[in-house]
Amino acid sequence: PEDARRAGLSGTVVVAFTVGASGAVTAHSIVRSSGQATLDAAVRGMMAGLHLPPPPDGIFRATVPVRFETR
Repeated sequence: PEDARRAGLSGTVVVAFTVGASGAVTAHSIVRSSGQATLDAAVRGMMAGLHLPPPPDGIFRATVPVRFETR
């Protein structure tokens, strides 16, 4: 996020999510916060708007780190 970049914030948010048969993210939750509300909110927003290809088995679950770095 631009405001986080300007503030020099960096960190990693770990998010768990489920993709349903249509490819839409049907559920998501932050498993581990970055400690920065701005970064956590960016991941929530990203997950809310995410649409992926439909999974071959009808449902897909994953937990992934999302890393934010300033350069």
